[in-house]
Amino acid sequence: MDASERSADELANMRYFSTDSDLVDRSHLSEAELAQCVQVMQALHQWQNAARALSAASKRYMKLNESDMRAIRMLIRAKQQGQIITPKDIAREVEISSASTTKLVDRLVAGDHVIRSRIPATGVQRALRSLSTLGAQPTTQSGVSTPEGSPPPRL
Repeated sequence: MDASERSADELANMRYFSTDSDLVDRSHLSEAELAQCVQVMQALHQWQNAARALSAASKRYMKLNESDMRAIRMLIRAKQQGQIITPKDIAREVEISSASTTKLVDRLVAGDHVIRSRIPATGVQRALRSLSTLGAQPTTQSGVSTPEGSPPPRL
C-alpha cells in the first residue's frame, strides 16, 4: 500500500519520529530523554508545517513567488535596521542572476511592494525600500510615534 492508498485517519495517526532508531546510538538516553527528543522533533515538524502554510497563504494573498517573498522579507528586515538594499544585495540573498533580479524588482515595484530610489551618496546606484509597514513604528498624521500599546499598523 502506498501513501495515496492510506486513509486520512492512518495519515493523521502516523508518527514521523520514534524512540527507536538504527541510525543513531541512543543507548545512553533514558526513556524520558527519548520522549523529550521525540516531542522536540514533533514540535519542529508542526512549526515547519505552520511556516509552510503561512508562506503559501502569503504567496496567494500577495500573488508573489518564493523569490519575491524572500526579497520582501529581506527588505523589511533592512527597513527595520535602517539599512540600504540594492538589487545586487537581493540577487546575492535570493541567489538569482542580475537579469532575474531585474524582473523580480520590476514585479515588486509594479505590485506596489517596493519603491526604487537613488542612493544619496552616489546618486547613481539604485536603492530599494519595502512599502510594507510591518515592523515599522506606528505614527500619527503629524509623523510622531504613537504611544506604547497602540495597535501595530495594518498591511
